[in-house]
Amino acid sequence: MPPDIVIRPAGIWDSRAPFHNYLKEQKRISRSYALSVLTALKVERDLRSSELPSIRKYFNPRIGVTNRSTPRDTSAWRSYKRALGRVGIGKDFQQPTLDEVLSDLEGVISAVRRSTLLNYVALFESYLQCWVLNYLLSKLEVGQLWTNEERLLATKLSPVHGTEVSPSTAFILRCLPNISQLLRKTPPFFRHPVTRLILERPEPVGVTCLAAIDFWIDLRNTIVHRAGWLTRKFIARHEMLWMELFGSEPHIPQPKYGRSVLLYHEMVTSAALTLYRAALALSNELESISQGRRGHPWAPSGRLENSEKQPPISAPSLLIDDDHENSVRWAREENFRIQFVQSYSR
Repeated sequence: MPPDIVIRPAGIWDSRAPFHNYLKEQKRISRSYALSVLTALKVERDLRSSELPSIRKYFNPRIGVTNRSTPRDTSAWRSYKRALGRVGIGKDFQQPTLDEVLSDLEGVISAVRRSTLLNYVALFESYLQCWVLNYLLSKLEVGQLWTNEERLLATKLSPVHGTEVSPSTAFILRCLPNISQLLRKTPPFFRHPVTRLILERPEPVGVTCLAAIDFWIDLRNTIVHRAGWLTRKFIARHEMLWMELFGSEPHIPQPKYGRSVLLYHEMVTSAALTLYRAALALSNELESISQGRRGHPWAPSGRLENSEKQPPISAPSLLIDDDHENSVRWAREENFRIQFVQSYSR
């Protein structure tokens, strides 16, 4: 039987500090979201201003005092008018009214919220796959044997051992019951949303990082595959967490069967916070299991606590000198890869 080995497939981060990658990308998504909403609100205020000459001149600088238009300006303006339709058969495309533009701006904000939520969930899934590779390497590097489930997971992730698609988050956590238990003991917030007290354990018991991960992935799938229409199964599975997350927000309605979910600003920020909390808990666990060789941006050197020195821009690679020998050899030596594949295929 070939020895245990970790082979990183294309598409998974080459990082031994996946939380470092996660945090940078989450901040980028958050900036894009905030700037998009601010831009839409700025346009709304401008359009409601009594000083606005006309909607046409506001959006299309080509017809203003100076010719400041770009091909993208002209193309977007033309596309918007075409989407509104013609005034009549054979007539010109109609000019948008103020009410139409304001309504479409609400649609812009809604689309931005939806896109941001999908990006947050996809980012967490990318993070978890990189985290798993580091977790599996850490166990080998500290002399621990893989469980049968962990070996199966390494096989599913390997482009050599298997040909299936990347394992889902649910599959990964089923293969790692100890990690599922960790997330089940971790609250999805740092402070209670009502009392603001620091949370040491989930309160109520069922409001956990594990439940939050399941909720956001399920909501993402509902938006992508069912256009946001809620099923009885979704409501039965997540109603308690929904109420804990959003019950104090009177403008966010309770989930109802047969209705399409509406995303609010508080839902987007909640996704960012709860997934961040889960990612941080996993990162701390990885750092502990690896004895500091993985999980933080200074790895494999010691973490620099309370230092003025900034962490490196990019985290060190998944595999470097003195890491798990066979995994390093696979990454560096072509002859080793050929021999390994031959031994595995026998």
